[in-house]
Amino acid sequence: MPKKRREEEDFVVSDESEESVYSSEEEEEKTSKKTKKTKKTKEVKPTTTKKPKTKTTPTKLDLNAEFKANAVTSDLADFVKKDKIGHGDTTHHDFIAHQDCVLYYVSPNQVSTSKLAMFDFDGCLVRTKSGAEYGVSSDDWVPFSDRVEGKLKELHDEGYRLVVISNQGSIQSALGGKAAFKITGRFRHAMDALTGHGAIPYAIMFSTDNEKKASTREQDANFRKPSPAVLELFVRTLNDHHHPNQDSFYCGDAAGRTKDFAASDKEFAQNIGVKFYVPEDLFGKPSGGNVQLILGMREYAKLCFSAAKVLDDKLKFKGTSLGKAADQIALFPDTVSLTLPNWKKRLMELKGVGKGTVEELEHWLNHGVFIKEKEFKEAIGQTIDTKAREAAEKAAAKENKDAFAFI
Repeated sequence: MPKKRREEEDFVVSDESEESVYSSEEEEEKTSKKTKKTKKTKEVKPTTTKKPKTKTTPTKLDLNAEFKANAVTSDLADFVKKDKIGHGDTTHHDFIAHQDCVLYYVSPNQVSTSKLAMFDFDGCLVRTKSGAEYGVSSDDWVPFSDRVEGKLKELHDEGYRLVVISNQGSIQSALGGKAAFKITGRFRHAMDALTGHGAIPYAIMFSTDNEKKASTREQDANFRKPSPAVLELFVRTLNDHHHPNQDSFYCGDAAGRTKDFAASDKEFAQNIGVKFYVPEDLFGKPSGGNVQLILGMREYAKLCFSAAKVLDDKLKFKGTSLGKAADQIALFPDTVSLTLPNWKKRLMELKGVGKGTVEELEHWLNHGVFIKEKEFKEAIGQTIDTKAREAAEKAAAKENKDAFAFI
C-alpha cells in the first residue's frame, strides 16, 4: 500500500465509501490499526481525568469571596511569561519594574503624605493557611489575626498611607517569570481583600535581589532590607519626596527575638529613623484556624530530625510522620481544640494521622508543648555545648603545640 494511504488510515475511524477500494487484506490491516488506536486512546484517557486536580482549591475565607471577580491569581495554569521586562515596564498583576531588582504596585487614589504606616508581609499582615513557610498559591494566606483588617482601616482613617515593604529574593532578575507571577498575585490577592477591595488605597514595594546579589551592589542600589535605599526609592518615585515624619512606623516579625529568623525588620526601622513594632503590638496574638498548631508541628518535626542525630536514628521517621500529618490538618475544616466534638476520632480519619500523633496534639493543646519537645531541645543543646567545648580544647592544644614548636 502506498505510504500516503497508510498515514491517512491512522486518522480514519469509518468510511463506507472507500470499502470497494480496499482489498480484504487491506481491510484486515485497517481493522487492526483501528483496534490499536482505540486501545491507545483508552490508555491515555486517565491522564485527562487527573488534570483538573492540579488546579488551586479556591479559598473559603469570606474576605476573599468578592475578590474572585478581580481575576488576580497566581495559579500557574494562567501563567504567561513576560520576556525582557525593563526599567519602567509593567509586569504581572500591574506591578512595575525599577531597574532589574525592584517591583512595586500602587493602587488607585493614593495620596502622598509624610505619615506612613509601613509593614512587612508574611508573618506580619498574613500567615500561610497551609502552614508552609512561604505561600504556595494566591489564596494560601490568612490574616495574622482577626484584628488586621480593622486596624488597617483605623490607620487609614487617621491619615496614614499604607505601604508594604518586603524582600522577595526568589524572584531575582526574572521580573516576568513564574516566581514573580506567583508572588505578585498572592500579594495583590491578600492586600485587596484586607483593604476592602479598593476602599483603602495601599502601595507595595519589594526588592527581588537575594542576599548574595544584594551584597554586590553599591549602597544606594541595594534595595534589600535592612538597607534604607528601598524607602528612599519610594519617597523619591511614589511619595512626592515626602519623608516619613515622627508618627510613621515600620512593623515586622524579624525583630531579633529568640524565635525570629533575623533582626532585619528592626534594623530597617532604625536605619530609616522610624518607630518599630512587632505584629503582636498592633494586631494582638495570631489567630485563624489551625495555623499555630501546624507551624508548631512543623517545628517539632525539624526538632525530631535534629534529635535523631544525637539520640535515636528512628526519630527521623517521627519527624516525617509529623510533617505529613501537618499537611493533612492544613486541610481540616474546623479549628482543632479540646472542646471540638469527636476531634480525636475525626483527626484519625485523616490519612497519616495515627494514635501517636493525636497524643502529641492533645499534649500540645493542654500544655502548649509537644511530649518530647523539652527533652529533645536539651539533648541538642548539650550536644552543641559538647562540640563547642571540644573545639575550644582542640584550639587550645594546637596553640600550645605551636608555642612549643616556636621555643
